[in-house]
Amino acid sequence: MASTFKHSPPEALDASISATERRIADRNEQIILDLIRGRDTSADEESVARDLANLAHMRRRRGSPASRAAR
Repeated sequence: MASTFKHSPPEALDASISATERRIADRNEQIILDLIRGRDTSADEESVARDLANLAHMRRRRGSPASRAAR
């Protein structure tokens, strides 16, 4: 997913990061509810782990605030 943003404007990358963060938060809430109900959450947890890895990659591509200001 992050590779599609190789040459995207910073605003598109920021929007993708925000969307991924919201998706992770929603899934985490669902995982908690499923755990309370006694359901298996291993597949959802693996999906969140992949999203977290993608999010870290997108954040590295975005850079620090200082490096973004220098562009």
